[in-house]
Amino acid sequence: MFNRTTELKSKHPCPVCTRRKVKCDRMIPCGNCRKRGQDSECIKLSKVITTSSSKEYLPDLLLFWQNYEYWITNIGLYKTKSNDLNRIPSTLGRDIEECRFWMNYLERDQSFQLMNFAMENLGALYFGSIGDISELYLRVEQYWSRRQDEKYSVDSRYWDALIWSVFTMCIYYMPVEKLSEIFSVYPLQEQLGSDKELSWGDSLQSIMFKNFARCTLLQLKECDFMAHADIRFIQSYLILATTTFSYEEPLLANSLLTQCIHIFKSFHVDDFRPLLNDDPVESIAKVTLGRIFYRLCGCDYLQSGPRKPIELHTEVSSLLQHAAYLQDLPNVDVYREENSTEVLHWKIMSLDRDLDQYLNKASKPPLKTLDAIKRELDILQYKVDSLEEDSRSSHSKFEKFIAVFQTSTVSWKLFKMYLIYYDTSDSLPKVIHYSKVIIGLIVKNFQMEIDFFNRHPMVLQTVTRAVSFMCFYQIFIESKAIQELLIDLTELTANLPPIFGSKLDKLVYLIERFNKLKQLWDNIRLSDSGDSFHHPVFKILQNDVKIIELKNNEMFSLIKGLGSLVPLNRLREESLLGEEDEESTESREFRDIVEDFQSEYSITNILS
Repeated sequence: MFNRTTELKSKHPCPVCTRRKVKCDRMIPCGNCRKRGQDSECIKLSKVITTSSSKEYLPDLLLFWQNYEYWITNIGLYKTKSNDLNRIPSTLGRDIEECRFWMNYLERDQSFQLMNFAMENLGALYFGSIGDISELYLRVEQYWSRRQDEKYSVDSRYWDALIWSVFTMCIYYMPVEKLSEIFSVYPLQEQLGSDKELSWGDSLQSIMFKNFARCTLLQLKECDFMAHADIRFIQSYLILATTTFSYEEPLLANSLLTQCIHIFKSFHVDDFRPLLNDDPVESIAKVTLGRIFYRLCGCDYLQSGPRKPIELHTEVSSLLQHAAYLQDLPNVDVYREENSTEVLHWKIMSLDRDLDQYLNKASKPPLKTLDAIKRELDILQYKVDSLEEDSRSSHSKFEKFIAVFQTSTVSWKLFKMYLIYYDTSDSLPKVIHYSKVIIGLIVKNFQMEIDFFNRHPMVLQTVTRAVSFMCFYQIFIESKAIQELLIDLTELTANLPPIFGSKLDKLVYLIERFNKLKQLWDNIRLSDSGDSFHHPVFKILQNDVKIIELKNNEMFSLIKGLGSLVPLNRLREESLLGEEDEESTESREFRDIVEDFQSEYSITNILS
């Protein structure tokens, strides 16, 4: 399919006819040159015009990328899951039985080893969510006492769910080698129904993580959380959100997040402002609630999408609204220490939000807005660099890594915006620079043997954005620097933690698909229709957006009871792939190329 060509036509008269001042039919080679035997000269001189034409419509392509990035690499890959009502559901009894197996599989000594790993290495992920960290060991001890007496209350179930969320997080982040030292593989052989002898590896760890998450959710259900709301529900969710749980189950994660917001609102937990008459206990509680609030806002923002209309993070205004005020007060130390790392992380994330709001909008960000984000980012970068890092503490290293990776990601997005909307002289070099910084941070973790840091969900999301944009750019503009960067990004993607599972596989597929689009762009030439976006590659990319957008707007599986009131075939995907538009000027050959590619490399393969 990639060898097809049609007659090439230029937008401009050929240089030979221009020099001779005669009318040119703009074919390559043109009719006049063919008659005069100047075919080779016409083709050679016309190539200059042809190869430079990509740059003419690159600005429009980059603007289109904003829409593409939103729907494909943000919504389609990470926030879209099919709602199949025709599937055969598992019975509640079987779910409980399977969860009981995993809960019995975990033994007392193993639970304390998991808690030790969490305390020593993962504090950056959950310390801010829990008031008294030392209390967790006591709660684990009480958990095993309850297991013996089989005496449970709603309060005890909430504690069980909370400590199981910590266990789940540990299973997700713990290196496989250490996991194999703690757990025996033999009890899993029969439970998983494997004919082959099992051994510890990435796939078994992934299975264990997913089942530990199921056990956490089961215990939350047993709390009857809809009737007995409690802050520990939010804490459990925030800890689960440090894994890829929300990527794997976006609809379920949105439902749980909505319940978290409901708890915050119904109990006025979001009112954590300190007062003069607060007693010491109340003051400590408000500090913890403030940290939980900013963590919850972060999760809420990261899960934003068309299938999550209820939002909490929008109640926190943009950091840019306060920037002008601080600059007018020379006595204010803009580098002052943050009250907590949670506030610092949220401020960085709020700048990310200020940039990403333009992904799916036709409006153009004012240059002064981008400049203001750059100023604030410089301030936050100073604070991040000032964070103390204990060389002996994995906790402090992880905390520093998260903050540096966040600022690097936002910097990458900022200069990508400069490139797309203003094409400033340093924008592309800066995009390449921060791509290399991101690669370097991940590689450093491998070299320092703390590569479990790379399992943080933001790593996969950032790499996805970077490699996808570079693949897209490389389709239309040849660049040695970007080509070398793409080699590094592709190699990095191949070495990302396998715990990312199907999402990593789908990212690899997306990269391969971009490479095939590059081949299509290089090998297919079409006549000029007067529209610069007249190429199968453009049509395929536009169809990608339409397909994912429709997938997120479909509602038929939820309202089947309306019967004939709903035209079930109205939004069929096939209408984008094969049916002819009466007003379309595209040739049959053009449509065949598009349909063949979409059939072989369907964009729906990236969906869950």
